[in-house]
Amino acid sequence: MRKFNIITISLLSLSLLGAYSNSNSNDKASSDSSKSSSLKAKESSIKKAQSESKKAESEKAASENTAATNSQQVTQQQNSDSYQTQNNAQQAQNNNNTYQANKQTSNSQNDPYNYQDTLSDFVNEYGVSPAYYKIQHGMSEQDALQSTPAGMKTSGEMQLEWSKYGTKE
Repeated sequence: MRKFNIITISLLSLSLLGAYSNSNSNDKASSDSSKSSSLKAKESSIKKAQSESKKAESEKAASENTAATNSQQVTQQQNSDSYQTQNNAQQAQNNNNTYQANKQTSNSQNDPYNYQDTLSDFVNEYGVSPAYYKIQHGMSEQDALQSTPAGMKTSGEMQLEWSKYGTKE
């Protein structure tokens, strides 16, 4: 753009010089006034060209600033997206760890051989009494009845244990 302005100014200057040298010396008064108006017109066009050149440079600078700002915003967004992805991955890992810990805690709390709640809760969860559950899973009747606390036995199981095995808690 700058070369264009220089070329334009040079052409205008040459045309001014050409107009000045070709003027008729006999008609000096007329020539002076035409030179004056020609010079004013040339000066006006030179000023206009310079103004347009400055305007173009200003627009170019504004465009470059906008491009730099947009580039910076894209970089910031990419950094933010990267951080969010890492944060989401960490949160998923934390959720998985919490789930595993809760699962282990739940399994130890719901171990039928070490059940901590009431007889009703056990029956609601497993469908049978603790002693009968142990028998279903391979324990002998006597061992199942003797290893089950009194508070976790049905009245029938207590009677069976006393009458069959002679033990009473």
